[in-house]
Amino acid sequence: MAEMKERREKYNALLDEAEKQVRAKLTPQFEDLEEGDRILYDAEINDLKTKLLLAANENLSMKYLEKMVNLASKNGKTALELQGYLTGQLAEMVGKSQNLTYIRPQLLTMSKKLTQASQVDDFDGIKAQLNDISQMREVPFAVGQTQSFITDNIGHVAGRYVNNPTKYFEDHSETVEFVEGKIENHKRFGHDLYSE
Repeated sequence: MAEMKERREKYNALLDEAEKQVRAKLTPQFEDLEEGDRILYDAEINDLKTKLLLAANENLSMKYLEKMVNLASKNGKTALELQGYLTGQLAEMVGKSQNLTYIRPQLLTMSKKLTQASQVDDFDGIKAQLNDISQMREVPFAVGQTQSFITDNIGHVAGRYVNNPTKYFEDHSETVEFVEGKIENHKRFGHDLYSE
């Protein structure tokens, strides 16, 4: 059981490392705008935010919001920066809107555009890899004939715990301590392993 536990721990350590490497791909590494472009972008976004705040009606608000999204979605970093603001505006517009059925598709389109601009390449592939790693954690080591062989030849306890050896040590901690103590005494003092 100890060997199976050790193998499972090594397997889980490999899966942890694989998951860490895949998750690192999710962190977008976007280039910022050049200094002059950044100044112009910030000024234009702030101007549009002011116009949106003071907009006389919902149509103007939608127009300004759409301009902001189009401007921000040209660069991954600016798209990422504007997402929080857009979420707040969406919540406010949905809450106040008298014409929700008309603006909902536009709001969804803007949100998707901004999300796509701020995502890393192959986002869906990365999600699939993380899902695969998660499924591998749940896969048993021994199935079918192998598990039957272990149960028939080594015993029911081994068959029950072969796919989760750590659970054996949790369920039988007193027995494990007793056996480890016997082995230690045998190594140190030469005591008989089978004596009471």
